[in-house]
Amino acid sequence: MKTRLLLLFLPCLLVTMPAMAQHEALLAAAVPGDGVVNLYRVNGTQLQLTKTVPVGKTPGQMCLDPTGSTLFVGKQDPIGASAIDLNGKAVTGTFADAGLQAPDGCVVSPDGKKLYLIDRKANAVFVFATGSGRLIKKIAVAEEPRRGSFLPNGKLVVGSDGANSLNLIDPATDSVIRTINAGPEGWNIDPRILALTPDGKFLVVAKVSADILAFYSPDTLEFIVEYGVRRSPQALVMGPDGNTIYALSVAENLVAIVKGFNGKEWRATDTIPVGPPLPLSMVGDPKGQYLYVSRRDGTIVAIEIATKKTTTIPDVKGGGALVYRP
Repeated sequence: MKTRLLLLFLPCLLVTMPAMAQHEALLAAAVPGDGVVNLYRVNGTQLQLTKTVPVGKTPGQMCLDPTGSTLFVGKQDPIGASAIDLNGKAVTGTFADAGLQAPDGCVVSPDGKKLYLIDRKANAVFVFATGSGRLIKKIAVAEEPRRGSFLPNGKLVVGSDGANSLNLIDPATDSVIRTINAGPEGWNIDPRILALTPDGKFLVVAKVSADILAFYSPDTLEFIVEYGVRRSPQALVMGPDGNTIYALSVAENLVAIVKGFNGKEWRATDTIPVGPPLPLSMVGDPKGQYLYVSRRDGTIVAIEIATKKTTTIPDVKGGGALVYRP
C-alpha cells in the first residue's frame, strides 16, 4: 500500500473552458501565510505585480469563470470562498454556509451561473449562485472529495480521495448520477487531479498516492489505460499540441514530460527539476511556451519549455495555488 503524502496547500486543477474574452495575461498566486492573492501581469519569465488582494486567512484552491473576468478563491477563515473581479482587481462577493468545513477545489459552470465548492471534510459539493452568493444545493458525494472538472458533455466529475472514486454529477439536477470505482479497495489511490486533453478525447486522472496517470473516456467515464508516472503527481498541464502532458511530481521536485500516446500508453520522456524548495502548484500558458511553479517557500519558478530552462523570478511571492488567466 502506498503512503499518502499529505500537503497543506495543493495545486490548482487545470480545467478546460470555453473561449475567454480578450484580456491581458495574468498569473494569480495565492499567498496562504499573508491571506492574499497576488495578481501579476505576465510576460514570459517576467511577472509584474498589479495588485495584492486580501481575501481572508489561508487562501487555497482557485478557479476562473468561463469569461476569465472573475477569480474564485477558497479559504479557511472565514470558511467559504471569495470572488475577485479581475478587471477592478477587488473582492466583489463572498460565498459561505454553516455546513462548510474544509473547502478544497472549486469549478464554475460553463454558463458562469454556478460555483461548485468542493468540501473534503463535509463529503459534499456546495453549489452557489455566482450572482447572488446564495446556496442552491448541497450535494453529498463519496468520502474526501478534492477536485472537479466539467466534461464536454456538460456533466461534472469530482474525484474523491478517501473513497478512491469518481462522482459524476448532472448539473441539470445537481445530483450524483453515477459513482465510478477508480482503484482497488484498501489502497490509497487518491484520484485527485483531473484534466482534459485539448481535443477532448481523454479525461486524465492523476492518482496521487498511487503515482499513476489514468485515462478515461470523457463521454462514458469508461477506463481506457493507466501507467506509472513520477511520484505524487499533483498538477497536470496539457500541451497545446495534444500530445504532451506536464505532470508535477511533488515528492521528487520535478516536472515529468509525458509524450506520444501509442494506443496503449503515453511515455515519460524527460524531466525538469524545479526544487527544492517543495513545489506545490503548476500552471502553463495556452501557447505552450512556459510553465509556472509555486513553491512552499513562497517563490515562483518559470520554465521555458523549449529549452527546459528554469528561472526563479525575483521579487514575486506565491506559496499556494496558481491560476493563469490568458
